[in-house]
Amino acid sequence: SRLLGFTPGHPYPEENEVQAWLAIRGDRPVGRIATFCARNSASTNSNVGNFGFFAAEDDLAVTQALMQTAATWNQHRGVEISRGPFSPSINYGVGLLHDGFEHEPSFQIPYNLPYYASLLEDVGMHTVQELYALELDRTILPSVTQRLERVAQRLTQRYFVNVRQLNPRKMRQE
Repeated sequence: SRLLGFTPGHPYPEENEVQAWLAIRGDRPVGRIATFCARNSASTNSNVGNFGFFAAEDDLAVTQALMQTAATWNQHRGVEISRGPFSPSINYGVGLLHDGFEHEPSFQIPYNLPYYASLLEDVGMHTVQELYALELDRTILPSVTQRLERVAQRLTQRYFVNVRQLNPRKMRQE
């Protein structure tokens, strides 16, 4: 079975504690959340846990129940602080979109319903760091590509690295 979209064999749920919840009202889902506790990582602060994969109807009671359930699970593991949304960690989907909803969703940029930020703020969460996404004007793309190619050449010569295009037909190997 799959856990929150992890493909079978994905190392994250095998190497870390992961728990997910689904809020149900009557016979339909009204929200979801997951928590993540990293294990055996020298770079991880053991009293900090992550939450992510958050989704909910515009209902404060649902959000309160989800966040309290996640916080209780974390507290049982010695976690005092919950950060997020990280889905599942800072190496994957990070943050919450606060504005810019007039734009189409983009690859690797969080996209959520506009009311999520206020729901999480209403249950006591607050912004720690702002992240920005920039939109590239396609008319300047050729000059940017040329500059990137020059940077790649310098990196290759100076640091003996290989910079190449991603092969979408070999995603698993890539």
